[in-house]
Amino acid sequence: MFPNSTIQARRVSLFSPLILAVTCSAQTWTEARVLDVFAQQSPRAVAVRAQVAVTRADARGRSLYSDPSFSYSRQGAGLTQFFQAGQTLPITGRIGILRQTVAPAAGAVEAEADALVWQLRAKVGLAYHRLLALQVRESVLDPTLKDMQEVNRSFASLPTLNDCQGILPVVVRNPQTGKIYAVNTAMPKADLSPFALKVLSELPSLTGAGRPNNYEQLSGDKAFADKFDAKIDGQIKDRMSAFLRISQTKRNQNQDSTFPGPSGGNGTALWALNQQAASAFTWATSPTSVLGTLRCLPDLRRQEASISRQS
Repeated sequence: MFPNSTIQARRVSLFSPLILAVTCSAQTWTEARVLDVFAQQSPRAVAVRAQVAVTRADARGRSLYSDPSFSYSRQGAGLTQFFQAGQTLPITGRIGILRQTVAPAAGAVEAEADALVWQLRAKVGLAYHRLLALQVRESVLDPTLKDMQEVNRSFASLPTLNDCQGILPVVVRNPQTGKIYAVNTAMPKADLSPFALKVLSELPSLTGAGRPNNYEQLSGDKAFADKFDAKIDGQIKDRMSAFLRISQTKRNQNQDSTFPGPSGGNGTALWALNQQAASAFTWATSPTSVLGTLRCLPDLRRQEASISRQS
């Protein structure tokens, strides 16, 4: 059923209340070993075996002869002394009948004990295979989670290190001054605008080569939506009733920017809150007439905010 019929020792702790509290070094546990440890050290199994022993001892005690009796008396007149010993011997065959019931009584208790032990063993085995299935599931989901992380990666095309230093692979002409900058020649920083220098200095280091998609990161996109409804019903009198209902919806969404830093401010943060209320009053003025009012406040409180944030 499973490719590997063993589980790591760290997973036994999930069903340890059914077995025993045990700590051990990292090792594999087979089903046979788990059941063997359960049969030897489980408090339930020990209690069942003790109950069988108690039943056998009680049945044997009932099949024994009663204890003998001894008495002694002394009288002062004439110095008369009596010493008497007695033993009750049943002549109806009761002892023999009781001895014959020892084996059936003990057998019945043993059968119940075996049934209980096998029931517990079945539960332990089921828990074992559940943990084994979880272990296999984890091994299957791990690469899937990694693939999902790859899906959530965002790419951006950022200037290279030479671009940030003003070294471009083409001829550049300044449209304001008409100055020509040769290929692969650094532009003087005095010719660049302060804003451009600031933006270029705040860009992150590239994660790939080339120009297109040379920066990638694992982007986070978190969305939380909470909603609740509360209603209160009241019976004012036999013919009067009212209710009040309040609803609220709140949504928060945070989306990372394409690349971090002050220059990568295309992330978004959305916050929305909507609260509503409704109330009603009903009065049965007569068996054939009903007076009712309904009050709704669809926008008791409505706030929304959407901002562009930087990572």
